[in-house]
Amino acid sequence: MLIYKSGSTGEALELSGKNIKAHLRTSDLYDYEWEVEARRLGLETRVTAFAKKQAEHTLVTDFIGNKQERKEAANRLFEITERDIIEKKAGKLYLGDYYKECYIISGKNKGIQKRSNVVQMEMGIYAENPFWIKEKFLSYSIFEGTENGFLEFPFDFPFEFSGQKKGVATLNNDHYVEVDFKLTIYGPVVNPIIYIRDHPYKINTTVEENEYLVIDSEKNTVKRTLKNGTVVNEYNNRSFENSVFKPIPPGIHNVLWNGGFGWDILMKQKRSEPKW
Repeated sequence: MLIYKSGSTGEALELSGKNIKAHLRTSDLYDYEWEVEARRLGLETRVTAFAKKQAEHTLVTDFIGNKQERKEAANRLFEITERDIIEKKAGKLYLGDYYKECYIISGKNKGIQKRSNVVQMEMGIYAENPFWIKEKFLSYSIFEGTENGFLEFPFDFPFEFSGQKKGVATLNNDHYVEVDFKLTIYGPVVNPIIYIRDHPYKINTTVEENEYLVIDSEKNTVKRTLKNGTVVNEYNNRSFENSVFKPIPPGIHNVLWNGGFGWDILMKQKRSEPKW
């Protein structure tokens, strides 16, 4: 299933549905390329680095139905994607469990096809970040009471709580390389510290009740949000001895913290192509 989610409105539009159907089998969405940096050493060439530039794709899409249905579907897709461009808020193109942040920057009308109820459009896609991303979310709750378990809630969450003992748990990065993350710490807590695979992620600040602090390894930011919504920059209060932006390596890792505060982590698993 192919879905475009607007960056400006959050609206999601299925591109493999009844009135809009993309040609996935003939698309280049699985194509990728690494740029090679190399230098000459005598008669040999040695690779010095690999890099990626922005990605561009072409996607042919059919608008299906009677004249009114085709018109409504085409106008809806155009207005959503045009607004994202004007507001400079990239949308997300979802393919299965993965998404790519992108803009739809061009459209070429190929006219009515052999079937009179189909109008075809060739769309150009631009992605500043060329990677496909899958997000994995884990939550670690406040320990309360005995060593037998964590805080219980009268309703279900769409994810699993990790850990069985006070401040002791595991974290599974089931990707094949290290990943960036967003780590969110919920107050109240003073000078929170979390060990992941023996590496300390520590911020020297106070997070009050109903406040939260976010470490974003990809953006290299540390920000605390107050009860009234004000955002405080805590970058200079991070630990300088051990980087709080160190990516999470692949594998299953031990996690330690004092169990007195809740936190969760969103890991971003990146690939050059989405999983087949």
